[in-house]
Amino acid sequence: MDTGEGFRLTDLIIPHQMCFSDRYEIFDEHQIADYFERNSEKILLGLVHTHPRWDSFLSSVDLHALYTYASQNPNIVSFVLAPEKGTFPAFCLIAKGMDVLEKCKKEGFHQHKNAQKLYEEAKHVVVDNQSSINVTDFRLMTS
Repeated sequence: MDTGEGFRLTDLIIPHQMCFSDRYEIFDEHQIADYFERNSEKILLGLVHTHPRWDSFLSSVDLHALYTYASQNPNIVSFVLAPEKGTFPAFCLIAKGMDVLEKCKKEGFHQHKNAQKLYEEAKHVVVDNQSSINVTDFRLMTS
């Protein structure tokens, strides 16, 4: 929701997904598109995922997932929760990252030279721990 001074997170959507130790796969992506179609005043602001037993960073898989959305909205962020480290930063791609990822055709885990220089911690994100959000969990719904 645009407050006039920026956007406020109002909803968390958890897609139907299969999680693995090194990746996740989303099923029924049409549910997410349908959600935004039914709620046209809402926009996708970011992605959220965890790195159990790791630090908060963007892997090549994370970079490519973020690029997919950032190519449509350059302000989009990816929150990476590292529970064992107690970190939850929001990252965004920088111009160099957008250029590198646009040209990269590799899939799955792979190396990007100086990957940490393709993104930065998002300076435009302010976390308000007092706000409540609506949760839509598509894992609990049947189609």
